[in-house]
Amino acid sequence: MISSGDKLDLCLIMLETNSSYVRNGSIIALNDLYEQYGSNIKAYLGEAVDACSVDGTLYSIPVGSTMGESYGFLLRSDLLEKYGFDSSDRTVTFDEMTEMLAAIKEGEGSGFYPLYSGGSIDSYVAYDTLGTSASSGVIMLDGDTDTVVNLYATDEYAEFAQLMYEWAQAGYISPDASASDAGTDLVKAGINGGQSSATNPGQGQWAANNAGYAMTALTTIPAYAETTALSNVSWGITPNCDNPEKAMQFIDLMYADNELGTILTSGLEGSDYEIVDQDDEGNMIIQYPDGLDSSTIPYYNMFGVWPNSKAQFAPLTLDYFTELDEFNANMEYSPAFGFTFNSDEYASQIAAIDSVVAQYQEAIQGGKVDPAEQLPAFLKALEDAGINDVIAAKQAQYDEWKAAQ
Repeated sequence: MISSGDKLDLCLIMLETNSSYVRNGSIIALNDLYEQYGSNIKAYLGEAVDACSVDGTLYSIPVGSTMGESYGFLLRSDLLEKYGFDSSDRTVTFDEMTEMLAAIKEGEGSGFYPLYSGGSIDSYVAYDTLGTSASSGVIMLDGDTDTVVNLYATDEYAEFAQLMYEWAQAGYISPDASASDAGTDLVKAGINGGQSSATNPGQGQWAANNAGYAMTALTTIPAYAETTALSNVSWGITPNCDNPEKAMQFIDLMYADNELGTILTSGLEGSDYEIVDQDDEGNMIIQYPDGLDSSTIPYYNMFGVWPNSKAQFAPLTLDYFTELDEFNANMEYSPAFGFTFNSDEYASQIAAIDSVVAQYQEAIQGGKVDPAEQLPAFLKALEDAGINDVIAAKQAQYDEWKAAQ
């Protein structure tokens, strides 16, 4: 629509950063409009709005329902209770995770696997992808945050790969799992006990709704904010827009203390949802009207692309809103927050690197292969694909960005 000159005021940028839209001239700079009309955005997002800046210029507005992510595992609460473990949501170490998985495996027998697949490196170490992907280099947030490194060549990645291999050998991970499997479906079928997951507020309750079991969120990496996590759903204004001022005012209105966010997210009370519970601040727990579901209500929004909704579907409770406020208020921000690597000149190398990652990563992190044998081959393939050149370019841009702060 943008390239054809069609009428289009607002552009949804989803599951990617806005950098390609900026390169193509598909969205306009927002700095002046934001300063003049963005008071509600400022109050709602604060410094998080910087996630959508490129070379110091703001080009889109992140949805920002959550300001970052925490990571870990979801395990069936009944299994934790059965084997004498605390079934409340909490932070745990990997030693504690191993102890829980061992007890569940021993008690449930050979035909049951506590996890349907291996963990994600996200659950083992905190890192910042610097506005793009891990395959083009990261900074390690618990180490030297000035130096861009190859994540897959770090000691942390090797340790994690070895642990996943040990878990798989011990029978804690299903040997038949693949990236396309739906973990909650396998939990519901009684085949597995849980999965690696983000552990943001409400994550366990949503998983329970799909899995048919109460689920406990076990956090191994506490919440932190980095550019990519916030910038992958945002709203921009296109050059086709006749009145950018009004478009920005509408974006700002979505972040105000009103009903607009709820309407855009959930529709209208009575026809699209019914209120289950409500507090004095207007936060609501809702459900579909009797006899209706997502395919039969008049308005349905599948993804969380609208900001500032005061409605959440059951089985969440009103506690969710308090937990989310605390989650966002206690967020740790990466020192590189707001930096986005311009990878234009390295598109072919990054495509080759991504292909190598796709070839090796799932098997290594899933514990399906011995990392002592496969990790050296993985690292050699990454170097052959040009990862060191890309990391050097990312380092140079990152150094320049830091100097300008």
